[in-house]
Amino acid sequence: MSAQSKLVFQAKKISKRFLATLALDEASLNVYQGKVMGVLGENGAGKSTLMKVITGVYQKDSGALYLDGNEVNFANVSVSQMHGISMVHQEPHILPDLTIGENIMLGQEPMKNRYCINTKQMYQQANAILSQLGMNKKATTLADQLSIGDQKMLEIAKALVINAKIIIMDEPTDALTISEVNQLFCIIRSLCSEGKSIIYISHRMEEIFDICDDITIMRDGKFITECKVNALDEKAIIEKMVGKKLSNQLESAETTEYNQREEKQIALSVEGLSNRYFHKLSFDLCQGEILGVFGLMGAGRTELAKSIYGTEVLNAGKIYLNGKAIQIHCEKDAIKEGIIYVCEDRKHEGLLLERPIVENISLSSLERISNRFGIIQCKAEKDAADYYIKLLSIKAKNKMQLPDELSGGNQQKVAIARALMCQPKILILDEPTRGVDVGAKHEIYRLIYQLKSKGISILLISSEMPEVVGLSDRMLVMRDKKIVTTLDVQHKGNFTQSEILKYAMG
Repeated sequence: MSAQSKLVFQAKKISKRFLATLALDEASLNVYQGKVMGVLGENGAGKSTLMKVITGVYQKDSGALYLDGNEVNFANVSVSQMHGISMVHQEPHILPDLTIGENIMLGQEPMKNRYCINTKQMYQQANAILSQLGMNKKATTLADQLSIGDQKMLEIAKALVINAKIIIMDEPTDALTISEVNQLFCIIRSLCSEGKSIIYISHRMEEIFDICDDITIMRDGKFITECKVNALDEKAIIEKMVGKKLSNQLESAETTEYNQREEKQIALSVEGLSNRYFHKLSFDLCQGEILGVFGLMGAGRTELAKSIYGTEVLNAGKIYLNGKAIQIHCEKDAIKEGIIYVCEDRKHEGLLLERPIVENISLSSLERISNRFGIIQCKAEKDAADYYIKLLSIKAKNKMQLPDELSGGNQQKVAIARALMCQPKILILDEPTRGVDVGAKHEIYRLIYQLKSKGISILLISSEMPEVVGLSDRMLVMRDKKIVTTLDVQHKGNFTQSEILKYAMG
């Protein structure tokens, strides 16, 4: 515990059970005045459940909550907000048809009388908060015009309206640009200087070391340890999160297999790719190569992937697969050619969350498991699901479980399993580790290495520079829908991350 800071909130030995699942097992959390407490743990460690207990979404089965030394119980979110606790969710809860000011002041509107909102005062208060957050927006602007970064700032603005003393931030930098992250961190430091406390949940280690004062590590619904952020290095933190020593498999793969790359034949060649996004984009992807794609938000990375995959229509250009020109007019054409895309938005585009795992895995390979009359062979479908669940170590009750009930890392594995069942020659991975915990990241990294070793060519899109540099043989850097340079990242001492960023920022 911090000897220098006042303990303003404490969750002590909180337990919560959902039927047969013990989601929280005497979990504890301390929050200190004017400090940022990082909360770390794998997906499924109980972080979100604990936050929902703290904010009144769930009611604890046992344990106690203390605010300023007094025991409290929050019947719902409104009660927790009345006590000065607010949460900024990973997915912003914005009403797009309302103005920014109406979103900020929702439920807190100043009233002229019992029936009438004081609109002028409402917008004045909203504009004052926008100014405090450094947002160059007017409160009268419709919220549907906001970027994802501005939407997250809007969530923080809601917390300021209720004068929250404790603000919970769940993956707040997910999908933010570098400048937006820097702006967010400035706001966090400013809030802490005013005596407010932040609970910060993130899978990005560099952020934890940058913005947090203390960290709490959870595993399997339990409290593991609390310490100052600089008391442990990244490896030690990960080991406490996963409950075992990290193997050197990842490091050995980087230093041997990838630094001994031989000249290989070109598997995929794109020449003069043009559509509503691009004009004459060209690059080559070798067999058994990982070609990284890096760029800031809006650079055109996802649009490039979808154009190759057939989601976006091409106006001009040629695509060659193993030297042979192919025609891709739609996604079905790409799948037949062995080009498979795992999209970045698994919840809205990548998975059918309300259908069982078995159906999600087989969805793109139905012809492969159907008889000549087009009837799906259920045994073949179930056998395939069992095979990939075991291959990728997908943690699920059974193959009939819904993906919506899985952790982010296991959802991503289901999406990758669907791609592998298509027997890809070219695998496009768009943000494959977005929103997954550190342990799951390492599992996905090892899987990527295994696929490469089998000769599968991988186009890897990632906004995390250490990830794309660490995994790739070569890397495309994009800016303004153009490929501005191609880097050989085989020998990582030849350039710095700041130099890559200069290319990306122009």
